[in-house]
Formats: sequence, C-alpha cells, structure tokens
Amino acid sequence: MARRFWIRWIWFLWLPALITGCWDQRPIEQQAVVIAMGINRHHQWTLVFPNVAVSIGSLASLPPSQQFYAETVTATSWPQAIQEVQTATDRNVSFGELQVLAVDRRLAANQVAQIIDSLNAMGAIPATFWLIATPNNPAPLLTRSSPQTIVPYYYLSTYFDCTACHALNLGQREWQWWDQSETPGVSPFIPVASPTPGGMAVRQVLVYPPTGSPDLMPTQATTGFAFLTGRVLHDVITVNVGTHPFAVGKITETVHTGARLSSNAVTVRVTIHARGLIMSTPPHLIVSHAIETTVSRQVAQAIQSMASEAVQWANQTHTDPFGFAKTAAWAHPIAASHFSFTALSRLPIHADITVTFQTLGEGVSR
Repeated sequence: MARRFWIRWIWFLWLPALITGCWDQRPIEQQAVVIAMGINRHHQWTLVFPNVAVSIGSLASLPPSQQFYAETVTATSWPQAIQEVQTATDRNVSFGELQVLAVDRRLAANQVAQIIDSLNAMGAIPATFWLIATPNNPAPLLTRSSPQTIVPYYYLSTYFDCTACHALNLGQREWQWWDQSETPGVSPFIPVASPTPGGMAVRQVLVYPPTGSPDLMPTQATTGFAFLTGRVLHDVITVNVGTHPFAVGKITETVHTGARLSSNAVTVRVTIHARGLIMSTPPHLIVSHAIETTVSRQVAQAIQSMASEAVQWANQTHTDPFGFAKTAAWAHPIAASHFSFTALSRLPIHADITVTFQTLGEGVSR
C-alpha cells in the first residue's frame, strides 16, 4: 500500500517535466524568433526577425521592405549580445528557426569558431543554417529583400536552397563548416556574398587556415575549386575557335580523386569528366564534327587551367579547401599519424589533373 502511494507521488512530481512545452511557453507577443544573424569586426551584432504583426490576408500585398525587421547591438560576447537584444526588443529571443549566419570576412578562424560553438551550446538551434561571409558589415545584406521572395520565405536562405539557380554549389551549412574545422587535412570555407542590384551573388569563397585571418580565393580559382570538388551544377564556359566565340553551357561533371601522403607533401591525382552543350555559335556557322572536337578540347583546357590555378592558390596560402590531405589520411592512417592537426592541412599539394570534356548530342550543334 505504501509502495503504491509513493509511486503516485513520483508520477505527480514528474508530470510537469513530461508535459513541458505547454505550461512553460511564452505568448507570441513575448517571443522574438531570429531567422538571421550577422557579426562584424567591431562587435556589432545584427539580428533579423520576421514581422509577425501582419495578418494572413496581407501577406500577398506586403512590400518586401516590411517583411522583416532588424535589431543591432554592440556587445563583446555572445551572451551579452543576446541580453542586449532582449532588452531592446522587450522579447525573449529564440534561435530555433535560425536560417543564416553572416560574418564579416575580417573575422579570424578562431572568432568564427567561437561564435558557432556558442550557438551549438545553446542546444535548440538547427545545425543546417547557412553560413555566408560579407565584404564589409553584414547588416545591409541581412535586411536585403527580393521582389521574388515573399513571406514566410527569407531571401538569403532561399538563395542557397535553389540549387537549380546557380552554376556552382558553394553553399555551406553550419554542420559542414564545423565538421571541416574539426577534421584534420581540410581547410573550412565560407561563401562570400556580395550585394547586387537584384539581390546578391556568390562568386568567391573565404578559406580559413587553422589560425590567423582567412584568405579570399580569386574568382577563377573558385571555379577551379568547384570543379575539383564536384560542386559544378551547370556552368557556362566560352571559348574561341579561330575568331569565332562558342558558349558551352549546362556543364556538369564527375570527379575521381586519389591521394597519398609523402614526408612533406600530399600527392593527388584528379580526373574530371565534364560534359555540356554548345548553346551559342556565330551566326550562319555550321558546327562540324571538327569544330565540335576543337570546342571540347578548349573547354577541357579551360577547366584544367582553372583547377590548376586553385591548387596553386592553395599552395600559396598554405591551405587545403579541397580536403586532399583528409582523403589521403583516411586512406593511409599510419602515414597521417606523423603529422599534427595543423600541419596536415598546410601540406604542399602536388596535383596531377586530367580533364575530359564531352559535347552532348543536343543544343545548336545538332
């Protein structure tokens, strides 16, 4: 009898914890849901919130400039920034719907890592939010809107979600950056988002060494990096046959990589099989088989040139955004054990790159 009495009391004491999520929730007017956040080198934190004051009927006619609002505070630490924002907005800030984290490109690797570690420590934050770097203060880009994007969609997030919209897949989610930063033999990267009249564009990546400031990869080298890592979705390359320009589009690829470690370098063999369509030719010119063969050869040479430029840039900056050393370390763990975490991602890269290109049987050449 006494045992049944104590069991009832134990269930009574545990009941509030079992139904948590109902009794301890704040009303919507006391909540501020963060969908994007940005940090610059001057310790200014910008948080973007959706405008929940609109009605369902007004969503379609809501101007893009009124879809979201931002709050900027100055704080030397992440907890202080949260407190400042909650005080300014008079709301409990929630990061459970965070979609984008934008960082000033001048922030060092350890500063970005500290911010991401703080976010991970909060618990209820999805590790799938996008990471972007900005040339200057992230605040103007975070509040940027697009006439094609309406509530409840956030433009900077949908930009990376639309893989069919971009030639290169340079998007980087938080869990991917964290995995790269914690794995020996690879240098993490963040895409650089530059404002444009119609929204934004990503044409370069920022590569982070184990310590110190990040390095900005040039545009051509970034395209080569994409080819070397299988990130090309449907690129376009223009080549000249004599004096005639030919635009080759819808370029896709298959990449095969093999790597091994030596005493002072990582040796890699990369084979890129690319394919695409001749999309544009000079007027009144009939594309013969010989011209098609020449175009294919020149496109392959252009891809190889950009890939070689990417490897050369990585050697100059002592980084490995491709993860070649990681691939070699997994294949040869005993050889990798002789290198420290930092040394493995700084090894010189000796690359043998082979590129083949196939013109598919569609487009203006057929």
